[in-house]
Amino acid sequence: MRYRSEIDGMRAIAVIPVMLFHAGLATFSGGFVGVDVFFVISGYLITQLIYVEINEDRFSILNFYERRIRRLLPALMFVCLACLPFAWFWMIPNELKDFGESLVAVNLFSSNVLFWLESDYFAADSELKPLLHTWSLGVEEQFYLFFPLLLLLWQRLRLPQLGLFVLILSVLSLICAQWLGQIDPTANFYLLPTRAWEMGIGALLALHSDALSGMSNRLRELGGALGLALIVGAIFAFDAATPFPGVYALVPTLGTALIIACANNETLVGKLLSLKGFVMIGLISYSAYLWHQPVYAFARLRIAGEVPQEIMLGLAMLSLLLAYFTWRFVEAPFRNRQRVSRTKVLSGAALSWLFFVGIGTALWATDGAPERNMSAADVEHRIRHNTGLGRCCPLGADGVPVCRTAEGAELLVWGDSYAKHLVNGILASNPDADLIQLTKARCGPVPGVTVASSPNFTTAWGDECIQFNDDVMSWLRNNQDSVKFVALGSPFLNYLNEDAQIYTRRAGLIDTDVELVLHQFRETLTEIKAMGITPVVFAPPLKTGANIGACLMRHYFLQLDLDACNLTAEELEAEPSNARVQAFLQQVEADNRVIWLPQLMGCNEGSCPSHIDGLFLYRDWGHLSVEGSEYLGKTHDLYKQITR
Repeated sequence: MRYRSEIDGMRAIAVIPVMLFHAGLATFSGGFVGVDVFFVISGYLITQLIYVEINEDRFSILNFYERRIRRLLPALMFVCLACLPFAWFWMIPNELKDFGESLVAVNLFSSNVLFWLESDYFAADSELKPLLHTWSLGVEEQFYLFFPLLLLLWQRLRLPQLGLFVLILSVLSLICAQWLGQIDPTANFYLLPTRAWEMGIGALLALHSDALSGMSNRLRELGGALGLALIVGAIFAFDAATPFPGVYALVPTLGTALIIACANNETLVGKLLSLKGFVMIGLISYSAYLWHQPVYAFARLRIAGEVPQEIMLGLAMLSLLLAYFTWRFVEAPFRNRQRVSRTKVLSGAALSWLFFVGIGTALWATDGAPERNMSAADVEHRIRHNTGLGRCCPLGADGVPVCRTAEGAELLVWGDSYAKHLVNGILASNPDADLIQLTKARCGPVPGVTVASSPNFTTAWGDECIQFNDDVMSWLRNNQDSVKFVALGSPFLNYLNEDAQIYTRRAGLIDTDVELVLHQFRETLTEIKAMGITPVVFAPPLKTGANIGACLMRHYFLQLDLDACNLTAEELEAEPSNARVQAFLQQVEADNRVIWLPQLMGCNEGSCPSHIDGLFLYRDWGHLSVEGSEYLGKTHDLYKQITR
């Protein structure tokens, strides 16, 4: 197969934007499309190789997978090995446990499935996953498990129109991507069925390469220039909000296809991409792709905060240096059949597979080995889930609350997880409090309305939430003689977001309607008061969009200054949700009692502490930790504030 230097140059155009995107450079907001460029290139080169060998009757499945092992595994295993000591010393237990899972998944070429189940690719906490980027290797290898067999079967059966068949499969895959992107964007991003069409584009080019050979130079110039413009345009115009990889992904993938089809060493784009700098980066692009995410992730883990951009750029350069070293001393030697025999390659692959699967399984089975560092076990305990009397606290089948400290309790705690995190504080202020907890995750104490606008919180879930709140109100009506106070807790923000989809049984899904939510909440408080019961609304802690609990536990684990996790005035001002919730509750406060948690937590002059003398106030983005709730309960006598 003829070597095409412009394709190596295209690999440089693919990998550099990915690296700069993951480094956090806003200019390269669509740099993630570099992976799509890789997919098309891969589909083209590998299909061309397989197709030629099949037609010459010399294709071997064993040889094919041996080549894949030589191409992928040595560098991948080297990078995984290098990650181990940093993971051991810098990761807290839950992170190390997740890292162990990812080690296993990488070696099973299924990390795309794991990360689909774990998190959104664009979520902030994904930046801390050293092996997140290996999802694309999983997609590729899953594709090449069946695609060579398909080509071989087609040739053996002497079936016609292979190109048409690949085109149909690719179109179906693209339709699937467009459909699933509206239902489950995370699955759409990670999984093979919605990505196969991108490699299919490359495969179609390979199958019809002869038909493209007679193209005029003028058409080649235009096609190559348009292709480069499409890729560059996507890199700078797309961002995390761009629906992907549906029809928008056609921009970089068709751009790549145009360059492959049109550019050569006689066109301007071909000459540009064949420059030595581009070709050299292209040659080391696989290793550069492998290195950049672990380098960035471990830097972020160690610094335990925002890494300055100049440092991130330096880390990008370090990734390229490591890539050159890996390409020269790891990749190249293992690709040389004269230096490393098939037996050594296959046996080495088997041993490394056993090693990393074993290590990963051990890290997962030991819950991240908390005993390696005494502070690791301690910090895990300090940021444990704060669920009050129970994670699930509904009414039982007999209509009696599942979670309670007494039969005829005088205090009801009602709401979602932001009601749960109050319970430990209330009991810390009065261990003998007669209390009942009726809580449902993400289901605020606003009867008749809820938010149902995501794959996990559908209209069916909305019906469950509305029914739960209706049941709570019915229970209150039946127990108004014993219950004297109701403490209501919620972040309320999910109802107030500009893009929220409010759900009611009568109207179904409607756009955000703050007045409707306010009306329903006020009506609920009015009805409670009409029963002779005093409602007390708790305002949620302030938030910045950052995981404050994670910041605290990392600084504690690494023995860094906890004050770095405090919420500054600038950060709080940049987070408009705080003002939105405050304005909502100020309207509620006109007729009802509101306890402002931010004031109790020491917020003043626009800033808030994350800890008090080393005691964690937060456990995550906005929930109180167990010790934070207990501290506020004791120092401010929450029970007395509610029942006064």
